[in-house]
Amino acid sequence: MLNIESDIQQEDAFESERSNPLSLLDMMLNPGAVANIYLRYCIIQVHRDNLIEDSLNILSDPHLNFKKELKVKFIGEQGVDAGGVAKEFFQLIVKNIFDPSYSMFNYNQETRTYWFNSETFEPPIKFELIGLIIGLALYNSVILDIHFPRVVYKKLLEAEWNMEDLHDFSPSIAKSIEHIINYKEEDLEEVFACTFSVDVESYGNKKTIELIPGGASVYITQENKEMYAKKYMEWLFDKSIEPLFASFKKGFYKLYNGEFTTNCYPEELELMICGSPVLDFLALERNTTYEGGYYKNSPIIK
Repeated sequence: MLNIESDIQQEDAFESERSNPLSLLDMMLNPGAVANIYLRYCIIQVHRDNLIEDSLNILSDPHLNFKKELKVKFIGEQGVDAGGVAKEFFQLIVKNIFDPSYSMFNYNQETRTYWFNSETFEPPIKFELIGLIIGLALYNSVILDIHFPRVVYKKLLEAEWNMEDLHDFSPSIAKSIEHIINYKEEDLEEVFACTFSVDVESYGNKKTIELIPGGASVYITQENKEMYAKKYMEWLFDKSIEPLFASFKKGFYKLYNGEFTTNCYPEELELMICGSPVLDFLALERNTTYEGGYYKNSPIIK
């Protein structure tokens, strides 16, 4: 359904632009793209060695029509984009943005997923860019090597998160909170000595975030432990990344405007963006044909 919708929007965008005259002003304002509106495609040109900045400048151009089919050209390189160049563009820009040197996302070794770095110095526009990149890849049927916890897709679809999402985000944190919740003895406050606060590492320094007003001096008890779990997840999933995620979501929905949010589950959205996490190599082997001197038992094939 999403592919059909994309095809229809691409055709509509092409017909709409073809009916309008091309102005000299459009050409002058659109130096990063091929501005010939008689072309069927949205064509962008980027330098391979300046990928992020070029993409940021081009994709923020209001004159660029993202609803047409995307074609990419690396400046100074030969070749016509038959789909492969665009895929390489997406792969490279995702790899660059998730590089630790950009400090936009934190990598969780426990779950092998990325999460928004609330302490980043990068401007929100760059989070809007990565949201747009993901939406653009989805719109053009390109699978991305990108790994978010499931709660990201829930937030994009405005679905409610729960304790299961905390387990998916970080099993160790979830177990710690559940240990507090399941503890029935009256000495909970003395045993755990936890308050309504979170210690955050910020570029070598530690700072304390209060989950409620005065939370650093409010201890967790049997009476308020459920509220603590709720406030912690509210901070983790919402408040700590609120401006970053708002920009990310804005970029993601530049093409779809939320039309499919009522018809899509978070698991389905993840599958459309990332592909299946389970790769059946036996099925691949059964359906492979060999040529160029290779056969089933060739050392390279094995």
